[in-house]
Amino acid sequence: MGAKLAIVTPSYIDSAGRAAWAEKSLASLRAAGGSAYPHFVVDDLPRMRYPVIGRWLINRRYRRQAETIYRGDNIHLFRQRGRSGTAALLRAVREARAAGCDLVFIHLDDHVYAPVLADLLRYSIDAFEQTPELAWVRMSAYPIVSRTNTPELGNRADLRIENDTVQFQNICLEPVRRETYTLWRAVCREDWIGGRFWPFVLWLTVYRTFQLENMLAEVVDIAPRLGRAEACFQEPSRWTQVLRSYPAATLGYINMQFGGFEMHRNKNWETILQWPNVAVR
Repeated sequence: MGAKLAIVTPSYIDSAGRAAWAEKSLASLRAAGGSAYPHFVVDDLPRMRYPVIGRWLINRRYRRQAETIYRGDNIHLFRQRGRSGTAALLRAVREARAAGCDLVFIHLDDHVYAPVLADLLRYSIDAFEQTPELAWVRMSAYPIVSRTNTPELGNRADLRIENDTVQFQNICLEPVRRETYTLWRAVCREDWIGGRFWPFVLWLTVYRTFQLENMLAEVVDIAPRLGRAEACFQEPSRWTQVLRSYPAATLGYINMQFGGFEMHRNKNWETILQWPNVAVR
């Protein structure tokens, strides 16, 4: 029996704008093949915006909206009583593991997806099955999508492709050729910390479930916000600790293609989707 992938979403809908993002994002995900996998959504129960007592009162309007948005085949919505995005994500990952899922793909409620995501998820499952040291596979963020992308180069804008390697900053990825895709991989190193590249990015990434669960459990009490959880692993001492806990941990990309990105960070996302997003073979 092969590896089983789950999609996991920590959701915090507390405004009409965020509700619109979540609706568009989920539709985009499912159109790109996300409906093929069990989907675990944690609604982090937004509170009312009243002084003092607001922190204890659930905003029932947006609670109902979450129930409406996250309704569909293979979607499991459950509640997290607390205002910690990291705790919500950890609980969802544990739900996925309890359901027998070896791998998790992290979806946030403000992302939009490219049609190629369906292939990237399928190929990622195969890569994890065949590569024991593979720790996580990324599908967006620098160096694949950044402000330096151009309509001519698209996902290749920040890459140096030479001598059958892909390089950016001080990272060199080497190819493992499969029949239908290429896994570009590099063994994680301590000197990756710094610059624009973050080795550990929660969203738009596939992880081994047990590893992500252990890493989140380590920071859940000190990083209530998901962004802070990512920042924790940008600290040199904690990053070194991760590498010592997972010897030979390997980062991978499938085809060096992006699967999606954040709408609120890329106002021109509809334009970016038209730019080249081609496999680097």
